[in-house]
Amino acid sequence: MLKKIISAQDETIETIRTENDKRFEVLRSENNELITERNSLLEQLRLALKREFGRSCEASPGQHDLFDEAETEQDRDVDTDVDTDVDTDFTEAASEPAANDAPNRKKPGRKPLPAHLPRIEVVFELDEASAHCAEDGSALKVIGEEVTEQLAITPAKISVLRKIRKTYACPTCESVQRAPKLADLLPKSRASAELLAHIAIHKYQDGLPLYRQQKMFERLGVTLDRTTMANWMVAVGQKLKPLIDQMRIDALAAEVLHADETTVQVLKEPDRRPDQKSYMWVQSTGTGPPMVIYHYAPGLSGEVVDHLFGDYRGTLVTDGYAA
Repeated sequence: MLKKIISAQDETIETIRTENDKRFEVLRSENNELITERNSLLEQLRLALKREFGRSCEASPGQHDLFDEAETEQDRDVDTDVDTDVDTDFTEAASEPAANDAPNRKKPGRKPLPAHLPRIEVVFELDEASAHCAEDGSALKVIGEEVTEQLAITPAKISVLRKIRKTYACPTCESVQRAPKLADLLPKSRASAELLAHIAIHKYQDGLPLYRQQKMFERLGVTLDRTTMANWMVAVGQKLKPLIDQMRIDALAAEVLHADETTVQVLKEPDRRPDQKSYMWVQSTGTGPPMVIYHYAPGLSGEVVDHLFGDYRGTLVTDGYAA
């Protein structure tokens, strides 16, 4: 009887723990969405204030933070991981703390470095001359060690990938056979799949234009014209169309889908003036695997809506556009 009671209690505790874990995941997801919404609203407010009261110039938003970002960010109450009480040639002396500041406010503790990263050990040992006792000359023994960890990075390195296909011949019948090779993403191109992925991630994920990537490659001793990289990206986009089509199918199967459209200007487009407005439609999944899908269209016709959403029956989060 006692075993049954204990077993029932264990099952109850496990059920509560499972429910708490699910609730925690829901709350964390909601918190992330609120943070994203807050950041978006703050950016909209900043842009609105700039349009209303700022000077009319060609400077991009945030450019004034280019040089003082380090000094601005160091005042945040986070793990700075460094002693910031140093003098420099370009910062003013720190001001006296405000009267209402907490005198002994504790900073957050350091987070451990990710466990999945590989570890490279650098061991410091005494040299032969110092490895003996200064008193009686006995050899010293290791009785402990102090371990500290720092993040390290290997800078980008360019290399040439040589693909060599061996050719074989039969000594009897003289038939010839060539070893197979993996198909290239862009046949007859000098760009490997790794290089194409590197360029695409920097451009579309990190917002780094091709002309800046061209400068980065030049520092590594390689000349890659941005027109060439642009042609590569267009070709890669065509190769990835089956993947994009599958993503669209998966997005329409999601319970919640976010959608919006924004104007873009295309300078060279057949049968259209450069000053005509075009539109970029964006779909983002609210549940399931995170996906963001872009679709270009020259207008806001209902045909575009039918093409993008079809007979979608989930919850669509969007603005008041009637279509």
